[in-house]
Amino acid sequence: MRESDLRRRERIRSFFASVKRSLMKRRRDRRFLWRIAVILLCVATVFVSTVGIYKRCAPIALGALENTVSAWLEEIVNETVRGELESKKYRWDDFCIKNIGADGSVSSISIDTSKVSVLCSDLVSQINKEIRSRGHVTIRIPIGNAIAPKYLSGRGFKVKIRAFPYVSVSASVTSDIKEAGINQILHSMKVCVRSSVVAVCMSDSVSFVNETKVMIAESLVVGNIPIVT
Repeated sequence: MRESDLRRRERIRSFFASVKRSLMKRRRDRRFLWRIAVILLCVATVFVSTVGIYKRCAPIALGALENTVSAWLEEIVNETVRGELESKKYRWDDFCIKNIGADGSVSSISIDTSKVSVLCSDLVSQINKEIRSRGHVTIRIPIGNAIAPKYLSGRGFKVKIRAFPYVSVSASVTSDIKEAGINQILHSMKVCVRSSVVAVCMSDSVSFVNETKVMIAESLVVGNIPIVT
């Protein structure tokens, strides 16, 4: 066989080999592109499903927003007031003075407004600090409530939605007198924390006012019902 024929055959073989390599590369590229397409499709499906679920949960979260934030605020107020009372060891005598009449009985009870003002100021400061530290409220909605509330209410994993309350807090002290037996009364003092709230959840918001009353001191007073000043 002549050398020219050998060279021709070698060129033909190399040509077919290069064609084969090119086809295999194209197949690999197609597989890679198909994989990318499947991954993108899965990501898009998950994204669309998540957005749809959150859109269905938004009205439910908005309906539960006021109750959830109110419970959140009441927990903060109760914990703050209890902590303040325990740390300062406040008693009824710290806020009230018994005024004795000519007959030796309690004629009136005077409230020390300066001490009450200091207490209210401290409580407002501590409550605002605690609200800022917590930052947000988490509303948990069962997925069944969003998909088919009639049949799957309360079932499935919980979808977490964050709400951000903006709160303006004020505090005041009220007193109450009631009979507690023969010739004695029970005088109690409560702190009333009033919170004006604007709670933002997703693209909506709810405004409301929450009031929480917590007992701070009480005492039995012997005698007729006195005047409280």
